Amino acid sequence: MKRSGTGSREIGPPRIAVSSATSALVVWEQSEASVESQILGRIYNPNTNTLGSEFFPISFAGTNTSPAVSVLENGNYVISDPVMEETTTI
Repeated sequence: MKRSGTGSREIGPPRIAVSSATSALVVWEQSEASVESQILGRIYNPNTNTLGSEFFPISFAGTNTSPAVSVLENGNYVISDPVMEETTTI
């Protein structure tokens, strides 16, 4: 998906995980012409209001593609980038 604005951005498809009825985490890949691709995330409450701003759950910028997100039994989220073999738990 492309989104235009002050610069052209490529935004990959969102991946969503829902932790019971308390929150949902959405992660996606984003790249811009002058920046390597990055994985971003945002948490939402059940009313689809954001809980904080966008953040970078995977710190390495480069050839990140197809992030994955899951919910652990304790309600935490795990985000992974299978290409870069990096994982983050929040």
